Order: sequence, then structure tokens, then C-alpha cells
Amino acid sequence: MLEGTEQTHGITTKVNTAPLFKLDYLIKMSSGNKDFVKELINLFLQHVPLEMHRLERAITTGDLPEAKLIAHKLKSSTAMLGADSMTALLKQVEQLSVSTESSSELAPLHDQLRHIFEQTKKELTVLVATY
Repeated sequence: MLEGTEQTHGITTKVNTAPLFKLDYLIKMSSGNKDFVKELINLFLQHVPLEMHRLERAITTGDLPEAKLIAHKLKSSTAMLGADSMTALLKQVEQLSVSTESSSELAPLHDQLRHIFEQTKKELTVLVATY
């Protein structure tokens, strides 16, 4: 895994070049059943965009308890898919939702999360088409 730093809008963040997802867990859980893996990926692609939108709305409106609940729910989905970067960011959103009084602290995390999700979604869409 290669790591570096990236500076965006004056904020330096760690750049992780690890894979966006690892299907090892899904493959093991399904005993190698490709149709089952494909079905779970399709469910992820259908439901996660809706939850990401709900998370963005909760953060934008300052509804921190709702942001925590959505982040927790999404964390389970991303962990199952082996999307470790997304899972780590969601864990941070979940924890910060409890420890802060201002949703403005969550916005940079959500921006990173949205960016990683869009990349993940593109790669999963291609994978499902060829799996």
C-alpha cells in the first residue's frame, strides 16, 4: 500500500492508494457463487447512493444524530464489500457526529467519502458487467 499526502483547499490529507474494495469476504461468504456476489454488489449499487444522499442531507441540515445512524448503517455495507477507505471515513463521521456540536466539521469527511464512493461505484459497475 502506497501512501502520500494531498493538499486541497489548504487542508493536507493522507492519500491512500489501497484498492477501493476487496471482494474476498463476499467470495468466501458465498462459497464462490458468482451470481450471489453479483447480486450483493448490485444491491450495494442500488442502496448506497440513496444513503449517501441522506447522509449529505443530514450533515447539511446539522442533524447529527441522523448522520450518526446513516454512517453506522453504511459502514456495515462498505465493510462487507471490503471498501476499507469508505469504512474508515464512515467510522470517523459516526464518531464525530457524537463528539461535535457543528456539522461543519463533518463536511470535509463527507467530501472525501463522496469522492471515494463515486470511484468505487464506477469500478463496481464495470466489474458487475464483466463478472
